[in-house]
Parts: sequence; C-alpha cells; structure tokens
Amino acid sequence: MKKAILLNLKIMLNRRELYFSVFLLLLISTLHIILIFQHYFDWGNYFEWTAPAEYQLLLTATGSDFRYLSILLIPTLATFVFSDSYLEEKQNGAIRNLVVRISQKKYVIAKMVVVVVSTFILVLFTLLFQYLIQSLIYRNELFSDISGTNLFNIVTYPDFLENIRVSSLFLFTNLQCIKFAFLSSLIALSGFTLSLYLRNRVAVIFIPTLFIIINLLIFDALKLSQFSLVNMFMFIASTSLTKIAIVVSIILIINGFFIHKKLKSYRSN
Repeated sequence: MKKAILLNLKIMLNRRELYFSVFLLLLISTLHIILIFQHYFDWGNYFEWTAPAEYQLLLTATGSDFRYLSILLIPTLATFVFSDSYLEEKQNGAIRNLVVRISQKKYVIAKMVVVVVSTFILVLFTLLFQYLIQSLIYRNELFSDISGTNLFNIVTYPDFLENIRVSSLFLFTNLQCIKFAFLSSLIALSGFTLSLYLRNRVAVIFIPTLFIIINLLIFDALKLSQFSLVNMFMFIASTSLTKIAIVVSIILIINGFFIHKKLKSYRSN
C-alpha cells in the first residue's frame, strides 16, 4: 500500500492541475485581503477596521463578501487537483502500466487516500495562510474575543461551538478552518467516486459543486437549510456537531457504498 500511495503522490505532483489550483486559491485569498483593506480605507469603517483578524477572513468578513463564492470555488479547485486522475489515467491508457506494478485494488484505495489527504492539506493551508496574513494586518485574538472574553472563562451556551467561540475566538477559527478543509476533502472524495463510473472529466469536477447548489435550494425550500452543505461550510457557531456528524455520515456512507462496489467488481474479474 505504501508503494501505491507514493506512486500516486508522484503522479499528483506532476499534474499541472495541482499548481493551477494552488495559484488560484492563493489568488482568491490575496484579492480578498486587498478588497477588505480597500473597503475599510475608502469608507472609513473604523469599527470594522479594529475588528480582529478572525472577522476578516474569507468566510467571516462582510466588507468583501466572498463567503458563498468561496464555498463553491474552494472545494471545486480542490477537486480539480486529483479527483479526476483515475478517469484521466483510464482514458490515456496509463492505468494498464500502473496496475502491473501494483494491484488494481491497492491502486484505487491509494488514490482515494491521496485525494482526501491532499485536498484537506491544500484547503487547510490556504485558510491558515490567509489567517496568518490577516493576523499580521489586524490584531489577533489569541487569548480573547472581540469583547475581551478570556480564554479560560467558564461560559455556558447550548451549542458546543458557541462555547468555544466565546472562550477562544482563536481556537474557534482554527477548528472552523479544519472543518472546512475536512468537508472539502469529502467533496473531492465524491468527485473521485464519480470518476470510477463516469467518462467525462468535467462532470467529475463540477457535479459535486452542482450538488452543493442543488442541496442548498432543496433544503432551503424544505425549511431545513441548517442541514445544507453550504450551512455546514459556513463559520457559524450555532451549527451543532450532531448536524455536522449526520451530513458527514451520509456522504461517507454513499461514497463508501459505491467505492466498495467498484472494488468488489475488481475482485470478481
């Protein structure tokens, strides 16, 4: 398995899609930082200017509202990195040479692992990089939130994440970045699952994003928007861990079923 993972890592590092996605992710972050700075400077929003870095991020700032755009763009770019590689290698015939060196089952499992882990790392790096830059520009709330609540204060709120936000805005923001990166890796995993069955690389990349949009419209119409993927991606303290666990479990079960089905077909051939 180690050999299969290293082989897929080598393939990913040679893909132009990886560096294109990294460039665009950093470009989005840079544009957001510039627009936020310009917004406060031009309009003299001194109250917002004095707000901590945690309120100036892509998914928290209101001066340059990239929140919904980021929820669609970042997972899409992350999916573009490696999720369609199985289909690409199948179409160009490279898969025949690869499965000679490793079994097809190990090849698929290793590729799945690389897709999930690389997406998580890439998205988390993007968010934390922007957090670092914003912290250098604005004051960072490492030990207190905007109202001065101390990290060690004991507070009681009905939502676990709200307790963390009030106690430590710094910890809350980092946990939200990890959550966003993890959900993005699940979207990339869904793209990989599609690549096992579809024949169109564009569909593999954009169907998960289209699903996010349709999911929001359906759940919003059913008055269940709190269960939508968009709501899960948002840096919202009121989103309960139970709701997140339910959504994550559904995604994992669906992907697990179809990946297991494909692996089972390999064993039978």
